[in-house]
Amino acid sequence: MRDTFWNPSWQSRGWSWVDPTKEVKAHKDAVDSGFMSPQDAISEQGREYTDVYREIAEAQEKREELGIVLPTDQPMEEEEEEDDDEDEEKITMLPQASNA
Repeated sequence: MRDTFWNPSWQSRGWSWVDPTKEVKAHKDAVDSGFMSPQDAISEQGREYTDVYREIAEAQEKREELGIVLPTDQPMEEEEEEDDDEDEEKITMLPQASNA
């Protein structure tokens, strides 16, 4: 608790853009590619990420209690590796921009 008071973070009000669908897609793409953290994406909307995560957890708990299942509640299926060597770490690289 003490760290919260000694290390404050300033958060400005979130502003919606003209096309919120494009903004959400841009945030999702940035988070998925590692250019932005989920916390930063939430913060840009003017929300505190701990509040959002708590609200999501409460909503999931209530849906489970009532037996409601949404597509986002389903666990993601892992892609099967064609390579038999499961110990080998896979690294995906982003394409390099050409300097032409």
